Parts: sequence; C-alpha cells; structure tokens
Amino acid sequence: MIRKASLSQEPVADVCKEFGYSRQAYYYNYDKFMEKGILGLQKDKPGPKKPAKRTEELEKKNIELRFNRPYLNMYEINEIIKEEGYDVSPTTISRVLNKHSLTKKRKKKI
Repeated sequence: MIRKASLSQEPVADVCKEFGYSRQAYYYNYDKFMEKGILGLQKDKPGPKKPAKRTEELEKKNIELRFNRPYLNMYEINEIIKEEGYDVSPTTISRVLNKHSLTKKRKKKI
C-alpha cells in the first residue's frame, strides 16, 4: 500500500480504499516505515515494556542487602525492603537475585 501510494499518481485516499485501510492508518504505517523501515511495520509486542516494580533503585538495594547480609533469605530481604516503603513480593526479590546470580544454593541433608 505504501509503495503503491508513493509510486502512483492516485490520491492516497483511493489507494487506502483499495487496500481496505483508512487514511489515518496509512499515514501511521507510513511514518513507522519511514522511521524504522520494514521492521517498523511489524506489530509491537503487547504488554509492559519493562518490569513495573523492579526499578534500578530496588535492584541496587536488593544486591546491597545480599552482599552485606548473605545469611538472609528472600523472605527476610523482602521484609526489610517492605519496611523501607517498597511494595514487592518475595518472588520479585528472588527474580532480582537470580538475574544477578546471587541465589543461595540449598545444601542437601545427609
């Protein structure tokens, strides 16, 4: 559609009608194409683009606690972080620790 509209002498509205698109959709796709090329025409992934609660500040605090108090588990770290005003779950704490390879390995009982 973009190619035909740019190469032909037909009005954009007629080309859009032929392809079943509105002019607004054409110009939206045209702008995406001009900005990113053919990759701009791919659909964007739905959903959030970054972790909502895992800010850099939270990650730094989590890592700092792990290094300063290595005996704490994720639940204890979570309690300390909650006392400081962050609303995160122990799973979030665990994910941050896993991301930075700071998880504790369980020792097998013999």
